[in-house]
Amino acid sequence: AATSCSSAMMLWGDGRSRSTRSEDPRVIECVHTGDLASLEKLFSSGVQATPSALHVSIDAPVKAIAAALISKESAWGVGEVELACWKKVQAALHPTPTEDDPEPEQADVTDIEGWQAEAVKELFGTGTGEEKVAPADPTYAFTMRCVVAVGCYAGGRAEPEDKYREPAFDTETTARAGYGVCLLPKGQVYAGYMAGGKREGEGALHTREGTTYVGGWRGGLKHGHGRQVFPDGSVYEGAWRYGMRHGKGVYTYTNGDVYVGSWFTGKKHGAGKYTAKAAGARYTGVWVEGELSKASVATPDGTTFFSSFSSGKPVGEGAFLTGSGALAGGRHPAAPPPPEEGEEPEEGQPLQWTPTALIGSDRTSSGALAKQYGGSGGPAPPKRKALIVAPAYPEGGAFPPLDTAPAAAQLQSVLTSKLGFAGDDVTLLSAAEAADPVEPVAALPAVMGEDGETVETEAVEAVEAKPAVIPATKEQVLAAADAMLAGLGRGDVAMLGFVCHGKKLLDLDAGAEEPAEGLCLIDDALTEEEVAELLSKFAAKSVHLFFYCDSCFDPACFKAPPPNFAAITATLAADAPAPEAPPPGEDGEEAAPPPPRHGFFFADKLTTWLSAAIDKAESPDSLSYSELFTGLQEAQEAADARSGIKQVPLLYSTDGADAVLAPLA
Repeated sequence: AATSCSSAMMLWGDGRSRSTRSEDPRVIECVHTGDLASLEKLFSSGVQATPSALHVSIDAPVKAIAAALISKESAWGVGEVELACWKKVQAALHPTPTEDDPEPEQADVTDIEGWQAEAVKELFGTGTGEEKVAPADPTYAFTMRCVVAVGCYAGGRAEPEDKYREPAFDTETTARAGYGVCLLPKGQVYAGYMAGGKREGEGALHTREGTTYVGGWRGGLKHGHGRQVFPDGSVYEGAWRYGMRHGKGVYTYTNGDVYVGSWFTGKKHGAGKYTAKAAGARYTGVWVEGELSKASVATPDGTTFFSSFSSGKPVGEGAFLTGSGALAGGRHPAAPPPPEEGEEPEEGQPLQWTPTALIGSDRTSSGALAKQYGGSGGPAPPKRKALIVAPAYPEGGAFPPLDTAPAAAQLQSVLTSKLGFAGDDVTLLSAAEAADPVEPVAALPAVMGEDGETVETEAVEAVEAKPAVIPATKEQVLAAADAMLAGLGRGDVAMLGFVCHGKKLLDLDAGAEEPAEGLCLIDDALTEEEVAELLSKFAAKSVHLFFYCDSCFDPACFKAPPPNFAAITATLAADAPAPEAPPPGEDGEEAAPPPPRHGFFFADKLTTWLSAAIDKAESPDSLSYSELFTGLQEAQEAADARSGIKQVPLLYSTDGADAVLAPLA
């Protein structure tokens, strides 16, 4: 349960807590028909919006209707006392500049005895001027405190878990649920549906800065189809995913330019079309990381230009195709290198074209040119890289010996043979010690002596070149992860797989009172904080990360995963008993110590169940994380191992419907 000032407002019995305006049927009709022009005329004539009209507009197909209503104070339906407090708070937080005070300071609205007490007296006190006194009813002061802390709310709430329990105090409430209107402390206004206190379903959000979003929500973030109007007047309408533009969408700029195409986690990425209104040109091509990469450019005079682009300028090979069919090929000079600090930037060389051919105007050449220069084949498929860390723990090392090689080999086989990874895209770190690279050696035949006779020697067999063996130390593992990430970008896929000791188990075996989560490498453990930092690096580049742990590891950073992340790991069951020591031997021999937990935990590998789940799937390429995890649990139960080793598999993902090792859908 949570507390809110909305319950306090129920104390008012004089009708002041809710709007009593009558509904104008013409407003509702405009909402149902999507007639925005007529709705604006009604508002201009003095007709006011009502809460029911705003409610209906949230589910209406025309997003602009709800955007027009959310900014109307009369449509909020919040109690008059609450609204007065909220408006007073906003005026204090966002003071209006004047000629005498162009940069006024914000008031400290959290000061209960100072600012809040004075504001309540000013709004609801009795008397005038200096003789004005604060209201005797403490509800006003309580309402102000609530508005400063959580804002205002008018709407539905969840049913209490125990309907027969008496509330601890009069203002106790459950989480916001269903339809409601929220006036947030910083000035935002939300009208729409909620679940568990978070925005969920259809809703509209209006900010003080002038941004208005109408569309779907999930877990408090924009998700699904939505329309957002920005303060400068530009508009995006299309797909959203967890707060970012993602999927197909249309962005209309204030100058009239329009982009229609693909987005990936907030940036243009993939195939799209950009129409430049002033120039009358249309760019059809591929965007990468928000930058135009390749395009065919159609101009008003009928000429089509094909080229690669960098930083908005054409580079490399290109071609012009005129409306009459004349073709000219050429090359743009490479962009000059970035200047050193303190130096002036170099100017690029002027474009020079060399005519190459004249062809007919049958237009069959346009498609070929677009495919060659303009990226008509679409964006390149996402790269997929994997790093498997399986330390070969040596005797007498920092951690107990553990044979991780079988599970590591099996995981490598799963990636290459079942999930389609190329062998060169899977890196394995497993050695206990570093080894120098092996240089290639050609086969050497028996050699000729100085006297011309053959010297009897054994021929040397050819030796293939082998890369240096890299040990699975913390430094090398972090460096390998950074190197993999450096070669990936927005929309690419990475897998980090760990087959190793879990520090929590080793701490428990050592009798630690507060065992720590961590992944044990050869020389040191990778801590929760270091794993969280690693995750943030992949999230920052919008690389889809699958974190797989055949270990005992359940860090806090997995419990609030970013949108482009999924993890399959395992932990020890909460009710898992400590291993029992064997009975004492005969003739007074001392009893052997109890077996270590990690021995039981690795009695069967998580990777074995993972492989079995993929084998069972009809189409591994389209297998979702939820389906994979369910199959893994079924394989574990079939092995009848769960009750023996108390290994509990875990899945962490914002959306388990995502395809395994695939970019966000």
